[in-house]
Amino acid sequence: MKNKFSKSIVALLALSMMSGCNESGKNPELIIDTSCPTTVECGKEVQLLAKMENTKEKGIVWSVDDDLIATVTEDGKLSALRKGHVLAKATSVYDPDIHKEIDIEVKKNTLIAVEITNKVSSMKVGETKKFSASINGDNTNSGIGWQVNNEALATIDQDGNLTVHQIGIEKKVIVTAFSKINPDAFAECEVTLSPKDNGDKSEGNIEEINGYKLIFEDNFSSERLNKNNWDVMIGDGAAYGVGNGWGNEEKQYYAEDNLKVVDGNLIITAKDETHRKEVLRNMEYTSGRIRSRAKVAYTYGRIEARISCPYGSGIWPAFWMLPETTDSDYGGWPNSGEIDIMEVKGRQKRQMFGTLHFAKEDGTHTYENVTKFFETGEGDIKDFHDYAVEWDENEIRFYADGKLYGTITSSQWSMKKEPGKNRPSSAPFDKKFHILINMAVGGNFDGYRLPDLEDLPARMQIDYVKWYQK
Repeated sequence: MKNKFSKSIVALLALSMMSGCNESGKNPELIIDTSCPTTVECGKEVQLLAKMENTKEKGIVWSVDDDLIATVTEDGKLSALRKGHVLAKATSVYDPDIHKEIDIEVKKNTLIAVEITNKVSSMKVGETKKFSASINGDNTNSGIGWQVNNEALATIDQDGNLTVHQIGIEKKVIVTAFSKINPDAFAECEVTLSPKDNGDKSEGNIEEINGYKLIFEDNFSSERLNKNNWDVMIGDGAAYGVGNGWGNEEKQYYAEDNLKVVDGNLIITAKDETHRKEVLRNMEYTSGRIRSRAKVAYTYGRIEARISCPYGSGIWPAFWMLPETTDSDYGGWPNSGEIDIMEVKGRQKRQMFGTLHFAKEDGTHTYENVTKFFETGEGDIKDFHDYAVEWDENEIRFYADGKLYGTITSSQWSMKKEPGKNRPSSAPFDKKFHILINMAVGGNFDGYRLPDLEDLPARMQIDYVKWYQK
């Protein structure tokens, strides 16, 4: 019996080896050709090559982890679209467990230069004028894109025709011409806005909701993040004086490459970057974060964005606000306050939160929050929804798709008090605040959960951001 048992084991082992090996007894191996580039310039196409060895089964397919940066055909023709890093994977057709990856950096063409050749310095409400620009160094013929920093005041088409709708608070807009293949190559001019002729101060049909009139709008309508509106935040928080993973033990490194404007949406992508963690301060994820500090900031009003959030454990998208300055009367966070218009946990597909953070009288952190559950027929977090707050000195009201779902009044928030300091009852939410949009990975908001690999890359999409005032 013992001898028969031993012979059976040997036979099984031999069969197992034959199924995974060729006649030489070596395991099948996938090898990426050394000719494959590790850097590619935007707008270029390259051929990726790989081969199978030690097996008669030679089929290989290619894929990439971020098709906003580059696309690839199954046979390995890679097209570089936008600046960033992309992980290209070659996989055996016959055994998906056999694969190899190569990290490819898509670089911008730094030789491109843009100049506005026909500038207009002033315009009246109702006027349309054409701007023109020239571009040098673009051998892809991708052309020029146009944008204006506040689409509530004026809009521009991709032929450079600017139309003025209202004067607004600032009474000016900034027009930008940029290279579509390298949006970092751009030129700008400022346009002063004035009323119509003959003393007519009407400003057309200004969008209005609940008595609030539109004063700022970014529709992400061109192929470039408008940096006259947004500051891109980079890193793990240390550069901004925030430690411990942005104060929340978050696990991502924020990078500009994770922010892309595509088809009228700002897309924030969270990615697994285990293969690159040595260049990301040993962090295994990247994502994106922007803020409007020193660019778009007001006191009170209706602040709204239309957003789609991804599914996934440990995925934490947020649309929120912080004060422009740390006022000496109030001090730093949490005394200066925080308004979270929308936060979701990617694993809870039908739930979102609105929150106010502030300080107790002794200066310790506390908060008040409201919760929205999407009912049957309302969709879930992955669908686009309009998230908004209406903020005045007495209360902050929270909305989803135009429906009020929660109110927090000034009697519910408080702040640290100091002898001899007189503060309004609306403090700390009586100062200028700016907007932030980001998607964190991990952290304390959802119990330190992390994403499953199949949930990455995860994409948060923002259709527009608007600010209204009375």
